[in-house]
Amino acid sequence: MERPRPIVILAISIAMLAVLAFIGHIIGSKKQQDQEYLDSAAELDKIASFRFENDRGLSPCDAHERKFFWAAQSKLIAIGESNADLWVLVEAAFSEPELVVFGADYIRTYRIFGQIDFRSPESSLLSATQQRISAVSLTRFEQFEIVNPIVRHTRYAMTAREYGYDGVNLYFGSGEDSCAFAWTPRGAGPGGLIAEMVAEASNTAPSTEKLLELARSIDRLDSARQAGQ
Repeated sequence: MERPRPIVILAISIAMLAVLAFIGHIIGSKKQQDQEYLDSAAELDKIASFRFENDRGLSPCDAHERKFFWAAQSKLIAIGESNADLWVLVEAAFSEPELVVFGADYIRTYRIFGQIDFRSPESSLLSATQQRISAVSLTRFEQFEIVNPIVRHTRYAMTAREYGYDGVNLYFGSGEDSCAFAWTPRGAGPGGLIAEMVAEASNTAPSTEKLLELARSIDRLDSARQAGQ
């Protein structure tokens, strides 16, 4: 049998090397694409995590939160605060509950003595005693500026719900039916700023200037979000 000529062997070798190089290029390109996708997925996950942490507002109430809504409404009637434009029930894991009331030209905070029974919040809240721990007078327009962003986020609550064993549960009520909820709001978004407002309002000497600045920060965030859509 005639042996293959060297030129033929060389041609075959070059062809095989070209095929292997092409396969290697395909594999390398696929690996690069896979890595780029993984890097992109990690970055998108980081963005989503940041948004969840820092862009959160309030969550809509379900049947469980509604129990606290009606309990707080009954308590407001009992203590003569039924005309409040907005109220916030603060249920913290390791401290007494508080009821922050935003009236027509004032903010008052009441400390509730005794934990609220999660199974029957209305009866336990009504039977509990309370003490006013802070009060601040406002002009009608100051009250509107402070209350409006919180009422807006209560009325149009839409953030996905989040729960935890410890922390702070906040229940928001406005009007006859607007109910919202948040668990340990944090971050630089509306939820975190609203939590700061509630904390400031319940101080022994609330700062009107700080409350106004926090409220305006929420307005700016909401405006920027709308402009970006």
